[in-house]
Amino acid sequence: MIDSRLHRAATGPQSGLGTRPRDASLYPPVALSLNVRAGEKPRTAIIVAHPGQDRTQHFTVKPFAEAGLASIGVSTRFGNNDTYLTMEAAVLDIGGAVRFAREQGFERVALFGHSGGGPLMAFYQSQAERPTVTSTPAGDPPDLREADLVPADALVLCAAIPGRAQALTELLDPAVVDERDPFATDTGLDMFNPEHGPPYGLAFQERYRRAQLARNERITRWAWAKLAELRARADGACDLQFPVYRTTADLRFLDPSIDPNDREVGLVEGDPRRLNLSGRGLASCSSVRSWLSQWSVSATQADGIAAARTISRPALVITLGADQRVFPSHLQSYFDAIPRGDKAQRTIRHAPHRLDNLPDQCRELATIVADWLDR
Repeated sequence: MIDSRLHRAATGPQSGLGTRPRDASLYPPVALSLNVRAGEKPRTAIIVAHPGQDRTQHFTVKPFAEAGLASIGVSTRFGNNDTYLTMEAAVLDIGGAVRFAREQGFERVALFGHSGGGPLMAFYQSQAERPTVTSTPAGDPPDLREADLVPADALVLCAAIPGRAQALTELLDPAVVDERDPFATDTGLDMFNPEHGPPYGLAFQERYRRAQLARNERITRWAWAKLAELRARADGACDLQFPVYRTTADLRFLDPSIDPNDREVGLVEGDPRRLNLSGRGLASCSSVRSWLSQWSVSATQADGIAAARTISRPALVITLGADQRVFPSHLQSYFDAIPRGDKAQRTIRHAPHRLDNLPDQCRELATIVADWLDR
């Protein structure tokens, strides 16, 4: 039987918290769930988090507890709404969860980053070990050098995207020629135009990827200009929402020969073409400041692969073999970047991106993680 309890933990530095109004707004308490086998006190706690999704009931938290770990599922301040998300503020929330785990007396604390949680956990660990970030890209707090971040003892990355900005860029439809009109497109860059494939030739793939990056940079230039305009018009603290159209257009969705694994063509949620036009894709609504922090390739400070190069603690990288969203090259890039000798790789064959309602594969994942942490 699993004992699961909700908690709220402080996210601010250990000294001076709450002494000024700005402290209270920058360091709100973080919501989390603590899950353990009833009557037991595990040695190791594992923290499960994502920058923009509530992970208090993530599909791993109970299997981890059943495997003998204390699992802590986190909902950051941006839980299930990433319109105004900044990765630097999300790091403070992970800091609160790590500090909570230490205060509960667990001997070891591990970070578990699934999907978008991967770059957040790598970014956190990097800044906890060697803090360098003084503000968000827009120049707003926090200064992570002053955040009293406590390093974790180990890092586990499962089906982890390389970064929010990098993942979005691989999804951006480069056929869009007018950000105000999702139907104004260049057919020569339309992956859904059967003249191009699938399968897609190498020349088209290279042109497509260059155009995706160019679109990200085009939006980023607009965001920098709009930020300057906002600062000129007001007190510098305001922000502005804007839509981003057609963000479900990765060539790998229709061509399994690119970055091959055990996946089926398409996406679990539906047909990629329809999803691309649905307005429900990644980053479909952002704000200027948030774009620069989490979605801009050139501005973000939360590049998971770059962060992984700086960590000094043991790391485990897990690939889900039938993943339709995160691909083998992503996990290999993480593994290659981690400088530690005591790092490991595992693959769960035929496992999709999410393991909800797949209890056998959930248990397999939990066993792999628990055994590795025990060793």
